[in-house]
Amino acid sequence: MQNITRKIWIVSVVLASVGALGFLLVAIFIGLGWGGQLGLIFIWFPTVIFIAVSILCIAGGKIPTSKVGQIPLIIFLFLFTFVFTVQLLFQPVSEWDLWRSNRQSYRQRREENIRTTVDGKYEYMLFLRWMHHDNPDAHIAITEVGNEENRMNIVIDLRVEEIPLENERIPTRLLMEMSPTDDEHIYIFTTTPYLNEEIEVFEINLETRTSRRIE
Repeated sequence: MQNITRKIWIVSVVLASVGALGFLLVAIFIGLGWGGQLGLIFIWFPTVIFIAVSILCIAGGKIPTSKVGQIPLIIFLFLFTFVFTVQLLFQPVSEWDLWRSNRQSYRQRREENIRTTVDGKYEYMLFLRWMHHDNPDAHIAITEVGNEENRMNIVIDLRVEEIPLENERIPTRLLMEMSPTDDEHIYIFTTTPYLNEEIEVFEINLETRTSRRIE
């Protein structure tokens, strides 16, 4: 009976170790959502303690010799495995699905909001911030196509406070257009009626990373 108890204990420790390691790898390489962070505190840490104590007990031969001690231990091991270890084994799958879903959602939002200049050299996106606050502002995120290291954020003096709040739900790719000029560093940024009835035009200087309103 003592030998059976020892084998059950070892299997429980191995399963717990696999679950704890998988959870740790997900936390390091993907990150954790709220559920994962709670799992880290209330499941992963107790599991690590269980593994450490179990290894010490098994290595030291501290296994109950009587059935009175072995039966409660076996029951505890089964309960721990099903309550804690199973959660750890499935948590990485859940976190992976959440990460993949978030990535897919990000890509979808990016496709809905990003535009490419007419000459195909730059991708750009309009950001409207603090529309519900006293000091709203706007800026354009611009990335050179094929060279993601060449990124820039250029503030533009849009009259954000005059933009109807319901328009912020419209994909930003419909709100503006950026066209090249004879100067490769100068682009013309123009808003559309989707943003506001009043059309606003700006000169965007990619070399100095500044903007200037064109009246």
